Amino acid sequence: MPNSCQHHHAVQQFLERRPTLTCREFGAQPGELAQAIANELETFYRGELSVTKLLMQPRIAARFCEQVRMARGWLIPDDVILRQLQSDGESHLIDTPSAAADPLTEGVALSTSQFLTAVAQEFVTRYEGTLTFREFQLWPQEAIRFCDHLRERFDWFFLSDFSIMDALRLRAGVIVSAERRTGPKK
Repeated sequence: MPNSCQHHHAVQQFLERRPTLTCREFGAQPGELAQAIANELETFYRGELSVTKLLMQPRIAARFCEQVRMARGWLIPDDVILRQLQSDGESHLIDTPSAAADPLTEGVALSTSQFLTAVAQEFVTRYEGTLTFREFQLWPQEAIRFCDHLRERFDWFFLSDFSIMDALRLRAGVIVSAERRTGPKK
């Protein structure tokens, strides 16, 4: 298992090398791709899963992206699919997640405030200067690794991905402030 610094460096190198892909490269106009992906979300989850809830559950988001690729025959990366939903989501499928659940109910022996701080600090340590929370939601495989890392590091075996992502959502302002204060890692 790479240490946090090695992991941060690997993520940063990947993001720098990867070209930004646009929907035109997949033969679709911007609105068409977003609408097609939103339709897939409706088809697969029959309106029971909002964009917000999808982005807050990286394992489901990764599975959804794979379903979209299979159904449409597209070779589109997860971040392009989810970015289309994130930008189109203002219209019909976004909802506001509820307040953070009590971490004690998921086996975390910390107060809600301590838990939120611990998750945010770990995120800043790992991704400082490379990803904001909103960008992080577009990379479900990376989010899964982060959630698994937290469970392993702190022995939070019963903690759900949703609770971790929700803690990051609630502390997103703190994360951005820390990144502005320290600047990107070199």
